[in-house]
Amino acid sequence: MKELSELKVTYAQQCDLFVSEVNNCNKLIIDHAERLTDYCQRLEKTTVTHKGRLDLNDSQIQELYSRMKAAEEAILALEKETLRLEADKTDKTLFYKTKKKLDLKDLEQDIKLFKNTNHCITLDNYLEKYLPIRTQSLINETLRSILGGKERRRLELYDNEKNAILYQQLLSDDGGGNIAGLMRELHEKASIEIEEEDKRRKRRLAITEASNSQDQLANEGSGSHVSMPQNLTGAHNSATGIQEGM
Repeated sequence: MKELSELKVTYAQQCDLFVSEVNNCNKLIIDHAERLTDYCQRLEKTTVTHKGRLDLNDSQIQELYSRMKAAEEAILALEKETLRLEADKTDKTLFYKTKKKLDLKDLEQDIKLFKNTNHCITLDNYLEKYLPIRTQSLINETLRSILGGKERRRLELYDNEKNAILYQQLLSDDGGGNIAGLMRELHEKASIEIEEEDKRRKRRLAITEASNSQDQLANEGSGSHVSMPQNLTGAHNSATGIQEGM
C-alpha cells in the first residue's frame, strides 16, 4: 500500500508537472501566435506599401520604355539621314574646283556686261548727239536737190541755225547718252498733242451737230412757210464759218 501511495504521489507530481509544462507551452504558443499575428500585420502593411511603390515603379518603367522606343526610332531616322547625307555630301576638293569655275564664269559675265554697257552708252550717245546731225544732213541734201531760189535760201538759213544747235550738243559731249529721257519727253509731247487733237475733234463734232440742227430747223421752217428767226440764222452762219475755218 505504501508503494501504491508513493506511486500515486509520484504520478500526481508528474501530472502537475505535465500540466504546468502544458500551460507553459500554451503560454508560449499564445505569445508566439501574438508575435506572429503582429509580424503578419506589419508584413501585410509593408507588402501594401511596397505594392504601391511597385505599381508606381511599373508605370515609370512603362513610360521609360515608351520613351526608349521613341528614342530608338529617332536614332534610326538619324542613322538613315546620316547615311543619306554621307551619300550626298560633296567632296571638298570638287566643291572648291566648281566654285573656282563659277567665279571665273561670273568674272567673264561681269566683263561682258561691262562691255555691253559701254556699247549701249556709246549707241545712246550716238543716237542722241550724232544721228540727228546725220539725219539733218540727209534731209538738207535731199531738199537742196529739189529746191531753188528763195526756198533754197530759207533752207540754208534754217540749216545754219539748226546745225548750230546740233553742234552745240557735240561740244558738251561727255560720252554718255540719255535715250530713255528723250523717249519720255517725246512720249509727253505726243500725249499732249493727242489730247489737243481729241479736244479739236470734239469741237468740230459739236460744231457739225449744231450746223445739222440749224439746217434741220431751216428746212422745217421752209416747209411750214415760217421764217427763221434772225438769231438762229446768225448762229447758223457763224457755225458754218467756224466749221469751214477748221
